[in-house]
Amino acid sequence: MRYTAVMFITLLSFAPVFSASAAARSSAAGRILLQTESRGEAWYVPAASTERTYLANGTAAYDVMRAYGLGMTNTDLKKIPAGLISDLNVADTDSDGLPDNLEEALGTDMLKADSDEDGYSDGDEVSAGYNPLGLGKSSTSAVFTKRFLGRILLQVQGKGQAWFVNPADGKRYYMSNGEAAYQIMKKFGLSARNSLVKSFVISNRTVSCGFDKECFVRSAENAQPALVNWESNVDMMGMFITSVSEKTVSKGFSSYVFSERTTQTRYSMTDAQRAEARSKGLTDALIDKQLSDAEATTPDASSLVTTCQYQDPLALTKVLRKWENGNFHVLASVNVVTGKTTLKGDYEDIGECVIAKE
Repeated sequence: MRYTAVMFITLLSFAPVFSASAAARSSAAGRILLQTESRGEAWYVPAASTERTYLANGTAAYDVMRAYGLGMTNTDLKKIPAGLISDLNVADTDSDGLPDNLEEALGTDMLKADSDEDGYSDGDEVSAGYNPLGLGKSSTSAVFTKRFLGRILLQVQGKGQAWFVNPADGKRYYMSNGEAAYQIMKKFGLSARNSLVKSFVISNRTVSCGFDKECFVRSAENAQPALVNWESNVDMMGMFITSVSEKTVSKGFSSYVFSERTTQTRYSMTDAQRAEARSKGLTDALIDKQLSDAEATTPDASSLVTTCQYQDPLALTKVLRKWENGNFHVLASVNVVTGKTTLKGDYEDIGECVIAKE
């Protein structure tokens, strides 16, 4: 049974900005800290942790979400009330106030505004704490919920759906993908001064950026260990050469470490390059053979690792931005006595860089 009268009370206040007192550190547990004295960088502080992990963007948020996620059954998950965010730009096919992806996670019908046909839309029921799939209030537990404030929960009996339990209101919010996770985490972020942010050490955990260069560059800029598959394209000798290198940033004993190794090299031709080759009398079969031969004769460089010791994350970031735009300037210097290969050019701007066999 539903109530018929609802009173709305709006409280207007300014979000406090916290510094590094013991109380502030305690309030930061399980929260996303927004570094207001810098550029609003977002850091996730896991519950009961002294570390922070940088959230560069949706790719990083998705990786962090999976890394720190705690598996939970559907029965237990239902003990924590679901929350709604109205200003996310997501599809709502049946216009019931519940986004389609949230309906999938909750088990309601995304094509039917009132899944249990009790006269109230699914969105209204969830907002008011009622069960959209049956009668009465949802069976939630404040005591149970309190144990998981600030945690990321993974729905193990579903498809591994991820939820963030917001410490501010004790509700769980569905993170359907990396971008949604990033937006939700920032929305519930806690404004924090540098002193509070820096009172938590940067975690040694490596953020996996996939092929997302922006995730990697921004992580490197903020001294967060990270890994990326960096794809570069070069137009050379009438061919399009694509190389994929695995790049990492990590913490050394007294400095930072940047390393990279080439994992794949591919040769192809654009339509314009192929047309030019045909104009010179080459058939498509011969062109394809030349591309195949070029790949076959390219030396395997996967065992060669470039390693740079550097002090300034901004110096590395500057070079990575150049590479991101396709601007390369690299020279190699070989010591004939020691056989040590030192890299110059862009690498020289990073720090001391050498190539060695793995």
